[in-house]
Amino acid sequence: MKKILFLSNYPRGYVLTSRCEYFARACKPFAESRIECRETSRRSTILHYISVIREYKPDLIYTMEGFSGEIVALLMKLFFRIPYIVDRANTNEDYFREFGYSYAYWKPIAIFENLLLRLASGVATRGINQTLAFKARYYNENIVHLSEGTDLENWKPLNGDALREKYKCSDALVLGVIGTAQWSDISGHYSGREMIEIIRLLPHRDIIAVNLPSMTSDEEALTRLEELAESYGVASKLRIIQGIPRLKVPEYLAMMDICVSTQLKSLSGEMRTTAKLPDYMACGKYVLSSTIGDARFYLPAKVLVSQDDDYYASLAAKVDQVFEDKAILATGLKYVEIAHQYFNYETISIKAASMISEIVLKK
Repeated sequence: MKKILFLSNYPRGYVLTSRCEYFARACKPFAESRIECRETSRRSTILHYISVIREYKPDLIYTMEGFSGEIVALLMKLFFRIPYIVDRANTNEDYFREFGYSYAYWKPIAIFENLLLRLASGVATRGINQTLAFKARYYNENIVHLSEGTDLENWKPLNGDALREKYKCSDALVLGVIGTAQWSDISGHYSGREMIEIIRLLPHRDIIAVNLPSMTSDEEALTRLEELAESYGVASKLRIIQGIPRLKVPEYLAMMDICVSTQLKSLSGEMRTTAKLPDYMACGKYVLSSTIGDARFYLPAKVLVSQDDDYYASLAAKVDQVFEDKAILATGLKYVEIAHQYFNYETISIKAASMISEIVLKK
């Protein structure tokens, strides 16, 4: 029986660690698996990973984002010839270059990432555009598209009336965002801002904004969101609900009428299928999304908004249309079938297991 070591850059319970768990289960017919997560500093995590590898002696290392696992995987390949797979949504080089970081900062990262991707036994991509870009750059001959996914047994349309009552928004139109809230000094972006801007632009409408940040969210981003709402005089319309386990998130999605998905207007943003999109669609939510990234391949044009200078105003106009015809919200149920077709982790995991088996069994 072969041994596979999954190294996740996130704690247990996070969406990408769950991705490791799905893939590990799919590999059971030919391999046993172990999943290690980043819980502390990068230095401590690297030392821990090396210790685990010495004890476990894996036949393959599967890295789920993050320099900690990738550095260790590359070292193990160079010194002990242990093959590895890199699972990524984009490259850090693209992000840092686009947002003005110095050459001295991004160039070493670019060199590392190029070496990492070229020496990998396989590269798993999550976005359609990302797959095309990675193949065009000749990073690796074995590039496999393993899209973002969701657990369709738990992520499905539910009734959210009880939670709407609990959070005092039964009669309002509820806008919602889930996922990692991060602040960037250079881009000025933070998750949830679009909802507050919509409320500002529609003062005559009864709207509540619900932000459900993941466990890896940046407190500064949440603080800035609260400060923005306060500055607009709409703080009473913001609900930030923290500490919700991932398996409970569908219950909170059920209280939301419209879910918002905004990608950064950048090359790294263009490459992504944000992990929240499959969750929104599986739960049958009506979605408003920027045209950046893979959302435009899965959502109809009428819910896509160009991320230009009028982005917030365009979003607000589409939300205002919902007040004129609430039946529009029910069209989100059509996305459930699309989620089953493209984002079912049972199907994606089989494809991942095939990719992994071809490497470890050949070894």
